[in-house]
Amino acid sequence: AMIGNSQFYDIWIKDSTIRTFQTLDFLPPTLKCDKNVFNTFQGFRINNIKEYNDNGYDYNIYLKHLKAITGNDECYEYMIKYIDHLVEKPGEKIDICIVIKSNQIIGKNIFFEKFAEYILGKNYILQTSKIDEVIGRFNQNVNKLMVIMDEMNAKSGFSNSDIIKDLITTETLNWERKGVDGVIIKNLARG
Repeated sequence: AMIGNSQFYDIWIKDSTIRTFQTLDFLPPTLKCDKNVFNTFQGFRINNIKEYNDNGYDYNIYLKHLKAITGNDECYEYMIKYIDHLVEKPGEKIDICIVIKSNQIIGKNIFFEKFAEYILGKNYILQTSKIDEVIGRFNQNVNKLMVIMDEMNAKSGFSNSDIIKDLITTETLNWERKGVDGVIIKNLARG
């Protein structure tokens, strides 16, 4: 684009207030972000809601649903703490993968889908039944706080169990996109 006799780029690159970064990373709280790092974490969706009026809405329906998914008080309490930790300290990696097995009619995924959609933000969740989207070369789990492997069959889970275990515990991921050099980025996804 032309601005007078100069090109936009020539003016922009000489701007003393230009922000530049040496790299990027996924650094939600409690992690610190250096001024030379572009932080791809942009905050939770719920933090961007300016005003909210629940009009006496009963939230117990969500807690009852979680209780039905978990099946007993001990598992329910654990899930409450798990979710609380995710919201309060998303920058702290925990090496845990939750496995839920139940009848299809209970709605295992809908609870976590809606939690991610309304609280975290859709961009921080990966929900897929395609194992390559989780462990493949061009996987989609970068910049995610939650990875839901939907209806994983036993054969693909077992044959990839070592890769999945490594993904749960590894601290970094190689973010490789087609035609672009890879970048090492923080892995904070929870299963």
